[in-house]
Amino acid sequence: MLALAFGAAIPVVVSGALAATLIVRRTPALAPAPMIVAPLPPPRPSVTRRAPVEIAPATPTPALPPTPAVDVEFQAYGVAHAAHFARKDPAQALRLWNTYLQRYPQGRFVPEASYNRALTLVRLGRDAQAIAALKPIAAGRFGDYRRQEAEALVGALTARAHDR
Repeated sequence: MLALAFGAAIPVVVSGALAATLIVRRTPALAPAPMIVAPLPPPRPSVTRRAPVEIAPATPTPALPPTPAVDVEFQAYGVAHAAHFARKDPAQALRLWNTYLQRYPQGRFVPEASYNRALTLVRLGRDAQAIAALKPIAAGRFGDYRRQEAEALVGALTARAHDR
């Protein structure tokens, strides 16, 4: 029976397939839907363009503060100090110490300049002048500033003078 059922089913399947083929062939083909193409946007530039930047006008440069007055006293002392200690030129240092002390007899650096002048006299071998320059310092003309050193130098120079 199975053979009979199978045999009857075959013509039905084949006729159905044939009918479907005929229907598809006779139906007019539908036209494809039209494609709607939107215009492409313009290409982007590789560099992003920005709106121009407005630059504010430059503010005027404030006036520079006035240059402080040159401290000529300090410079005079510094030049003598450099000749004495940096260049170790006692002859030039003595001239410069004398110049400083003449120009600024009440100057800020008179105690140091006076003591350094006396040391320069010692270096030049002018012991009598060195003793004369050191005695006021040893006597306290500038308070305790270099007082002990001046006393010791006066003593050493006096002893050296007696040994000769």
